[in-house]
Amino acid sequence: MQRPAEQGFQIGKLFTSGLSRFPGENIEVFACPIFDYIAGQCLTVCVTQAGLGTVVVHENFRMQPWYPKLKSLIDEGVIGEPYQVSFWLRPGDGQGPEAYLSRQPYFQQMERFLVHETAIHLIDTFRYLFGEVTGVYSQMVKLNPVIAGEDSGGTLRLNGSGKIRLRKHGENNWVEVDYDWLDRDYAGDCVYLTQKHVVDHLLTGSPVLNTGRDYLTNLYIEEAEYRSSDSGQIILLT
Repeated sequence: MQRPAEQGFQIGKLFTSGLSRFPGENIEVFACPIFDYIAGQCLTVCVTQAGLGTVVVHENFRMQPWYPKLKSLIDEGVIGEPYQVSFWLRPGDGQGPEAYLSRQPYFQQMERFLVHETAIHLIDTFRYLFGEVTGVYSQMVKLNPVIAGEDSGGTLRLNGSGKIRLRKHGENNWVEVDYDWLDRDYAGDCVYLTQKHVVDHLLTGSPVLNTGRDYLTNLYIEEAEYRSSDSGQIILLT
């Protein structure tokens, strides 16, 4: 079995050989299980050094319409400076011997699972909302014996239907925040919004999110999560 670095170099060479006829093109990469920090770094370096443009990672969580709205509220200072954020997720589809077999059966065999497949999206989203991570502490457990990797880990209020509620500092009343979004397809049509964001960049030169170089920070944080879980220690990233 190839190591991630070897996989990253091979994918990078594939891109450079196949797209060398189109210098300056931007490349969008879908997140996939083989990508860790080393593989992502190898891919980004190969493509960049070949002059093939910018690698853009298809990371669509931050494009779910409620997150840009939350970011605008935070940036406007409507809740002051955030000092504590809690996030709980119970997807409910990883239970029993048939967990994930109907849609992504390889999930059961992944030795790195919850952080690599799910929390990586939240790492990216939290960086988008709150800035860079300075340290991590992680405790991981495995609840379902048919899954090889970890499947559990140990208020800004966003509910499951996309509603945002705001309580300003010094007030007791919660107010629902109105914003534009469409309840269609996956998670507020975030896949389409991600693709549109990249196309707008290509057509107009508007700033693009999730370049390969920036996304490497997410993968670096992911690695730190696993090191923290293994060592039982806080991992400082500064």
